[in-house]
Amino acid sequence: MNLCQGLSNVDHILSTNNVPSSLEAASIKHGIEDLACKIRQTRTELEAMECQLRRHKAALSPIRRTPPEIIAQIIRFVAWGVLHSPGRQHLLWLSLVCRSWREAAMLCHEQWKGVHIEEKDVREPGAFEKIMCWYGRAGNLPKTLEFYLGGNDANCECEGGEEGESGGRCRFLNPTLVRLLKDRPTLDHFFLRISKPSCLFKLLDAISARNPSPDIPLPWVNLRSLILDFSDIDYVEWDDAERAAHSVFNYLPRVTSLTLFMPVIYAVFREDTSAARDASIHLPPSLLGNLTSFEVRCDWEGSHILRMLEHCPQLEKLTIDLFGSNLVHDDMDPLVRRAVTTRLLFPRLHTLKLESQKTLCVLDYLKTPALRSLYFDVFHGTSGRQVDQGFCTTFDLFMKESNCGNTLRSLELINIHTLPTGLAQSIVALRGLERLVLSQVSAILAQLLGSLASRVTEAAGSSDEPALPYLKDVALLKVPNHLAHQCILDFVRSLPSQLNLTISYDTSRSKPHTEQWFMEQLRNREACVRVIPDETLDWCY
Repeated sequence: MNLCQGLSNVDHILSTNNVPSSLEAASIKHGIEDLACKIRQTRTELEAMECQLRRHKAALSPIRRTPPEIIAQIIRFVAWGVLHSPGRQHLLWLSLVCRSWREAAMLCHEQWKGVHIEEKDVREPGAFEKIMCWYGRAGNLPKTLEFYLGGNDANCECEGGEEGESGGRCRFLNPTLVRLLKDRPTLDHFFLRISKPSCLFKLLDAISARNPSPDIPLPWVNLRSLILDFSDIDYVEWDDAERAAHSVFNYLPRVTSLTLFMPVIYAVFREDTSAARDASIHLPPSLLGNLTSFEVRCDWEGSHILRMLEHCPQLEKLTIDLFGSNLVHDDMDPLVRRAVTTRLLFPRLHTLKLESQKTLCVLDYLKTPALRSLYFDVFHGTSGRQVDQGFCTTFDLFMKESNCGNTLRSLELINIHTLPTGLAQSIVALRGLERLVLSQVSAILAQLLGSLASRVTEAAGSSDEPALPYLKDVALLKVPNHLAHQCILDFVRSLPSQLNLTISYDTSRSKPHTEQWFMEQLRNREACVRVIPDETLDWCY
């Protein structure tokens, strides 16, 4: 008798607790294997059907009907800015999703107009051709090139000639970088983080910037925006020529926008910082006089910044970063005395940013009748916050001398610690103010808002014109968690116009019901309110 036929029926075993015989156990094991095989086959068929189901649903997905222009904008926000090597690879991966995504990526020309490269990137074979292919996808948009050595060793230790005493060739004489600056493409913006002036001199010599041929157009001379960053080195030998006629800065293109980050004073003058007063930064007047935008970061002692600014009458945007220090100079310097007496006039300047300053002393030397935006960031250092008694006096005198109280539209005050009543009076005097940003002013914020509310209410009740009649955007950033909401409400209620209010806190609020009550009160005032996390500030302001 066939074994399978003899043992085909084991139902009495499956439906009872009887112990199977050896033959019945073998039959059951065979059945288990058969069922497991069928399950695997069925599961494979099920997975295939589920895959087909997903593909059918995907065919009806709204994303397929999304216009390529919208997909291009999505890609632009995912991979934004001037992309370094990983960012460029990310953008290429997005363009390989499918044909429509590739077409969308190619539509977003702004993504391809900039290249950020490090020394290791231009060592690769075919680096120049890859960069040119990247630029080719940007169409006719202005091109941006950013270059620095990168890695842990960002300092070039070459000395003297091309082959330095240290035995190394200047690391900025990279053939790919030289070709990009000498042959093509036509660049609009160039960012260069460089070790010292002699390295820049060698690079300019390599691209024939020092002795250009009139018959061969040099893309370098067509630059409109240039950033030179010397500030990333712990120790720098400032080896520019002592005489202005031989300075490397004479061979810079006549750009309209220049950013100059000088090395910190302790990186150059370690033994005696006062020696910085006798040093020279030879930016030629022909270059400075052509600028409409100028950003300088320099904490050197002396009148270096004032000496640059006196040759910049066409400026429209100016940023001064003092690395957390003050202007330290000789009061007997004729330039300083003249700047104090008559002030340096900038008739077209509409945006002024003073970053990482200890005081407002820079304003003592400036006159800006067309100013529309003022940004001031205080650096207190390790000594802690100290009340700046002269802040309001300096600010008010600057506004009076510049006669820009009615033209100023935006005021941003970061990390200010001064007398709140005086600051409130200075702010209320700005008749044309439309936007006010107060960040990291926790020590005086409650008193400041209270003083502002009182002065605005007082002006509204008198026959005079209302205070701050055009103020419509206010940002209170990094507000302390313990601050009472009532002072903010009183300030908002005092204003004559509807307000767009942005708030961020140092820490999350611990009382949600208080937050809800606060929001309801603001809605009753018809104020548009945004509460944003602290980490999003760089995106908003």
